[in-house]
Amino acid sequence: MSVSCSLPPSILANLNDIQLYLTHVPCIILNQLLRHPWVIGDCAKQDLMDAEVVSKLQKFNARRKLRAAAIASVLSSKVALRTKRLRNLLGTHDLSSEELDNLRVNFARM
Repeated sequence: MSVSCSLPPSILANLNDIQLYLTHVPCIILNQLLRHPWVIGDCAKQDLMDAEVVSKLQKFNARRKLRAAAIASVLSSKVALRTKRLRNLLGTHDLSSEELDNLRVNFARM
């Protein structure tokens, strides 16, 4: 199959390789995929997991949750501290008419 367009030859060669690969890939029908043992769960083991494995998984999960909580706590305290510092720097949020006029003049210069 020839492709006629204004692409460089190196790209055209790659496109032809991709097309050749895709023509040789077997087509899987969606119904076949949905009936696959991995999808319907037939490949899962029915016997119980070893108690040691369950214990290790629980410990891992507990450490993961503790780490996430610690990170969230540190981040929230940093945000609160920065917000407090910003409030101290800004003071009140109400600007006087003189300050507003000064802002308008400076923004007009930009």
